[in-house]
Amino acid sequence: MEGHLTSRRNRHFDRRRVIAVVLSGQGNDAATGATAVHHFGGTVIATSTETSTAPAMPEATINRDSITDHVVPLGGVAELLLAMATVPVLEPATELT
Repeated sequence: MEGHLTSRRNRHFDRRRVIAVVLSGQGNDAATGATAVHHFGGTVIATSTETSTAPAMPEATINRDSITDHVVPLGGVAELLLAMATVPVLEPATELT
């Protein structure tokens, strides 16, 4: 996963604007991707296990090394994303090295 975030074509982006949303699913591969997003300064959102159809992926993400910034009910994801999208970025984007 890290290779995708650091590839040459993705070198110019604002890390604070990268958001991983883990909704539902089996396994833990989403937690791995969310860890990479967190590592590079992005935001990680997971749905609560009570509102996920298949809670294994959000649960794995929530339980992984404090990488999850927000745990919300499934019905609250859109509202949170909208709120996050309307917050201005005051500093210029950084380049990965």
